Amino acid sequence: MKKNNLINESDLPSGAKRLLEYTDGYHLNCKSMKLISVDNKLAVWEVEVNDETTNPFGALHGGIQFTLADNAAGSTMACHGFRSVTLNSSINYIKPATKGKVFAMPSIVHMGRSTCVMDVNLVDEQDNTISKVSITMFILGSIDDFKE
Repeated sequence: MKKNNLINESDLPSGAKRLLEYTDGYHLNCKSMKLISVDNKLAVWEVEVNDETTNPFGALHGGIQFTLADNAAGSTMACHGFRSVTLNSSINYIKPATKGKVFAMPSIVHMGRSTCVMDVNLVDEQDNTISKVSITMFILGSIDDFKE
């Protein structure tokens, strides 16, 4: 994994570090999507709007938006020390993004013993809301049990 000066790895559980290293290059062949920072154990991802990520109308593809939000939620769970999978989700598309970068900004609404509910807001470089995603993550166990 390329070192990112915005990520303080000393704050992460060892399993989260392994997962983040494992996911380097795991972006469904979308090299424009990447983890850019971890702040207060919230993983922020970005995607560049380009020919690889747009729909036929020139806007960021809805599936790319969902994948960006899902990556942010899963990485955030890892930063909190959990292995998890998406249990439920919904997305509301607000405004098309046709250029620049879009950022997935997660926030935890509720952290329970077996599930975590998160809101992930996708915003552009001008802080305009592109979409809002609600994601429920199912906790499988400790991230330190993660094996490649």
